[in-house]
Amino acid sequence: MLLRDGRFPAPVVKRKRIGVHEVLAVHGLITREELRAIYRTSHVAVFPYRFVRTGLPLVVLEAVAAGLPVVTTRIHPIRELEGRTGLVFARPRDPPDIARAIESAFDGAQRAAVVRKNDEWIQTTPDWSTVAKNFVSFVRR
Repeated sequence: MLLRDGRFPAPVVKRKRIGVHEVLAVHGLITREELRAIYRTSHVAVFPYRFVRTGLPLVVLEAVAAGLPVVTTRIHPIRELEGRTGLVFARPRDPPDIARAIESAFDGAQRAAVVRKNDEWIQTTPDWSTVAKNFVSFVRR
């Protein structure tokens, strides 16, 4: 399944040309409920970024919080999570390396280790309300 933001036309012709049109569904904007359902039925989340314009993409954190192994590319600022989370990293603009990372995320033992490390990271990372309180406290000083 491919989720996209709707700024670009659906790649229907290309999907047919490369032979994945029967197994790859493409969706535009979806509701939160639809996203939760997609996370529940997914086996792995893949975010092959070339660059990130803002801070850490929340969609990566959402997928981790949903209990999914996450494959992403080793770019700033996502690469700063390497070693602290179970994110599976690949080189940007390197389809064979991204495919290798996806395959490793499906491996049973690797998958369990990734999910366990993500869970540990979630348990030890402050939630948004704690971060906001700390920020307000800092600003008031």
